[in-house]
Amino acid sequence: MRSELIIDLKKLDHNLEVIKTAAQNNPKIMAVIKDDAYGHGAVKVSQHLTSKVDWFCVATLEEGIELRNADIDNPILIYEVPDAERILQFKEHNLTATVSDLENFETLIPGINYQINFDTGMRRLGIAPTNVEQVLQKMTELKDNECVGVYTHFSSADEPDNERVKQQMNLFADVISKFPSSMFVHISNSGGIFHYGNTGSHLKGIRPGICLYGYSSGDTKISNLMPIMSWKSHIMQIRKVEKGEGIGYGHFWKAPTSGIVGTIPVGYGDGLPRLLSGKISFKINGKLLPQIGRISMDYCAVFSKDEQSFSVKDDVYLLDGEELTAKYWADEIDTIAYEITTQVHPKVKKTYLE
Repeated sequence: MRSELIIDLKKLDHNLEVIKTAAQNNPKIMAVIKDDAYGHGAVKVSQHLTSKVDWFCVATLEEGIELRNADIDNPILIYEVPDAERILQFKEHNLTATVSDLENFETLIPGINYQINFDTGMRRLGIAPTNVEQVLQKMTELKDNECVGVYTHFSSADEPDNERVKQQMNLFADVISKFPSSMFVHISNSGGIFHYGNTGSHLKGIRPGICLYGYSSGDTKISNLMPIMSWKSHIMQIRKVEKGEGIGYGHFWKAPTSGIVGTIPVGYGDGLPRLLSGKISFKINGKLLPQIGRISMDYCAVFSKDEQSFSVKDDVYLLDGEELTAKYWADEIDTIAYEITTQVHPKVKKTYLE
């Protein structure tokens, strides 16, 4: 095995408790496990959480069907716009559709539950709040479909004290005031949970996403969260190098002194970003050693001036969930932890610590 992701489900449970503590009013938990649980494995993560959360949220119909085929019985909300050609599958697999445009009401067939997404400022998907009366009329016309929720999505909740968040909350409050008080409503994503809480008795659910996996959604660190992903490989081969010798494509790196170079069978074909070349360290035998040279499709390398620091077959931690995290990588290449974890290739085996 060239490398493996190690997903610590005990840390996932820890993060869930942190989330529940941060939220107010004991809301229903809608675990967001879209895009293969942000790269952590949607089936295994959902199977572990099935008795601990109320809903699952996914991006696509195919993701919802995958969970049903894995015997997940929780309600599942599909974010994407329902497609008329595949609408029957929502009914066949008991999946909850999202209505994010007035035309979507016409797509539904009898027996499909749905939730309504209002666009209060994200400007991506959702019905304009000015159309709320038309929405209510459409709902009364659909005698064979039940609306089981109303929601919106924050655009800037990863930033504390952002005025746009407050504007969205006020606009959403106006929208849902037109609905029965018993309606299930939700707004807070990961940033909303930690920076704005689940304020207001009318808000009955939260949608934790990246925070489940141990990361804050923005630059403000949430100290109690624990990254649940580690990435382990090994030293495949060792070469002695002399001062000035170049390594890898283009000899991008030259040895500052004599030492050893260890080849690791992980590259950008596995999801290790090439842009990280020469910018990060890996952990070997408890010590951080610099990654050197260009990261290639299937390999990367580390250097040590101490020839005794590692041997062939020694474990190498690219990520360890402590010092070495997806956030650490993301900061080096001006991106976000979401992108790092979701681009690990599915061919990399996942091992789960229960």
